[in-house]
Amino acid sequence: MTFARISRALGAVGLILLATPSQGQSLGGTPGVIGAPQPGTTPLSPVPSAGPSAPMVPVEPGELGSFSEQLMATLALTPAQREKVDAAQAARKTMWADNQVSRRAEFDALSRELKRGADFDPRVVNVMRTNARKVMQERMDRVQDLWLVFWDSLDLKQRAKLVDYMTQQHERHGRIRRSGP
Repeated sequence: MTFARISRALGAVGLILLATPSQGQSLGGTPGVIGAPQPGTTPLSPVPSAGPSAPMVPVEPGELGSFSEQLMATLALTPAQREKVDAAQAARKTMWADNQVSRRAEFDALSRELKRGADFDPRVVNVMRTNARKVMQERMDRVQDLWLVFWDSLDLKQRAKLVDYMTQQHERHGRIRRSGP
C-alpha cells in the first residue's frame, strides 16, 4: 500500500468520524450481536457519565453526521464544494438507512436460525454475518470516496478549519466514557 493510499484512507476515516457526532450513535446498537436492539426500536446514543447505568437518549438518524451551519459558514464553501459535501452527507444517510435494513434482516435471519433449536448451525450465522459486514464495508467505502472528493476540493485554509473542527470532535469523543466488556 503506498503512502498516498494510506493517506487517503486516514483522511477518509477522519472525515467519517467527523461526519458522525459519536461513534455509538451511528449504529443504534451493536450489529450482529444477540441482544441487539429489536427492529423498529429507537436508536440510542451514549451519554458521557461515570458509570454503565447512565441514561440513554434517543438520536434522530437525520441529525447524525450533519455539519452545523456555523461550521459551513466558517468554511465559506463555493457552490461546487457545497454540492460535494451535500452529496457525501446524502450518501452517508443512505448508507446508514441501508445498513439499518441489513441489520434488521440479519436479526430476523438469526431469529429464524435460533428457532431451529438443536439443529441450530453457527456456521450459517458466521457466513451470514461475514457477508453482511462485507456489504456494509462496500457501502462505507463508497461514502468515504465521496468525502475524499469533498476534502480534495478544499483549499488549505478550509482544510485547516475543518481539521480544527475534527480535532475538537476527536477530543470530545475521547472524553466520553464507555464501559467495556
